[in-house]
Amino acid sequence: MLAKRASHKGLTVVGGTNGTLLDGSWVDKLMDCGVRGMGIILDSLNPEKHDAFRGVRGAWKRTLRGISACRKKGLEFQVQTTVAKDNYGEIPELIEFASVLGARAFNLFFLVCTGRGQRMTDIYPRLYERMLSYIAQIQDEYEMLVRARCAPHYTRISLLHGRGIGLLWEIPCWLFGGDVLFPGAP
Repeated sequence: MLAKRASHKGLTVVGGTNGTLLDGSWVDKLMDCGVRGMGIILDSLNPEKHDAFRGVRGAWKRTLRGISACRKKGLEFQVQTTVAKDNYGEIPELIEFASVLGARAFNLFFLVCTGRGQRMTDIYPRLYERMLSYIAQIQDEYEMLVRARCAPHYTRISLLHGRGIGLLWEIPCWLFGGDVLFPGAP
């Protein structure tokens, strides 16, 4: 398995999933291969809204089971949410929920209107800015990391709020088209 090889080479291996297939057995296998964490997508506290956004009935329930399996086995996880018009007002509650679940981080993403999402309307620029400002303002309220990911304007918003550009080992994703972490970063 690629994860096992990467971890034996000294790389920090994490995965990303909707969490619907994670159970205790899978988490054990992932940890045996050296996986140190999982990013798990949760887009709403309302099961029907999450399922509709993801296009799979029952996804919300299975996602929470996957998070529970990670918690029980001691595999760190982070909650990843895509903000859109339908869940914009839920973001504060989603962050709180992630914290209560024991997430290591809450990562907020912005909808890229391609694929199935091409028919969805993204949030207006004013709301985009307001959400980035909100995330910058509340970061210190939680023990977990709370951050906006792959939002080029987040660096500007962070500077406006006196936050700097984030953790030193993070290179802003807009420089490379994706997240880049130095090996060994938490």
